[in-house]
Amino acid sequence: MRSHTATFNAALLSPAVRERFQTLFSVAERKSVLAWQEAPLPRAEVVICDSDLQDLSTEGSSCTVFVGAAVAPTQPAATNATRRFQLMPDFTVGQLLDTLDRAAVWLLEVRSQKHVQQRAQEVELPSSSYQLRRWVTLSADLSAPGYVRAMALLTREPMSMERLCNHSGLLSWQAHDLLTELKRLDVLSLTSAAIRRPASQAASSTDRRGGFFSKLSRWLRQGRPEAGGR
Repeated sequence: MRSHTATFNAALLSPAVRERFQTLFSVAERKSVLAWQEAPLPRAEVVICDSDLQDLSTEGSSCTVFVGAAVAPTQPAATNATRRFQLMPDFTVGQLLDTLDRAAVWLLEVRSQKHVQQRAQEVELPSSSYQLRRWVTLSADLSAPGYVRAMALLTREPMSMERLCNHSGLLSWQAHDLLTELKRLDVLSLTSAAIRRPASQAASSTDRRGGFFSKLSRWLRQGRPEAGGR
C-alpha cells in the first residue's frame, strides 16, 4: 500500500487528449510510486495541459506536464521550485508512468526540503493545535468520510495539522479547508505549545529520507520497461 499521495489536475487538456490521458492514467496510476488524487487547479501539485499552453501561469503547482509536440516557451522552463515535463501526443502507458514517477520523485524531494526547513525552525517556533468545541453540520463538499473522521478526532483532543492529516487521511489542503471553515463558524479552539524536539534529530531523520529519495530518483533515471512488461 502506497503511503504518500500527490494531487493533479488535467482539466486543461483538450477533450480528445484528455480522453486518451484518462484511459491510460487509469492503468499507469496503479503502478506509480505515489497514489494520485485529482484536485482543483489552484491546489494541484501537478498540472497536465496541452503543449500550446507553455506560457500558462500555473502558480501553486510544483510540476507541469505538457502533452503534444514540444513548443518553445517564452517564459523560463523551470525554477528551483518547479519542474516541466513533456509527453508526445501518442504517449504510451509506460511513458505516462515514467513521467508520473519522475514528477513524484520531484514532489517528494520538494516535500523533504520543506520538512528540513520546518524541523530546523521547530525549536524556536510554536506548534498550533486545534480542537473542536462542539459538533456542527458542514456543507456537502466538507461532509465526505475523511472530513467527518477528522472532526471526530478534533473533538477528542487538540491536534496539530500534521497529526490531523496522518490520522484522518486528509491531504493538507483538505485539512486546511476544514479548519478554515470550523474557524469561520467559531467552533474551533487554537492553542500553541513549544516544540521540544531538537533540530539535530529532525535533520538526521530527514537525511535518511533524502537517501531513499535519491536512490529512487537514480532508479527511475536508469529507465524501466514499458508498463505492460512490469
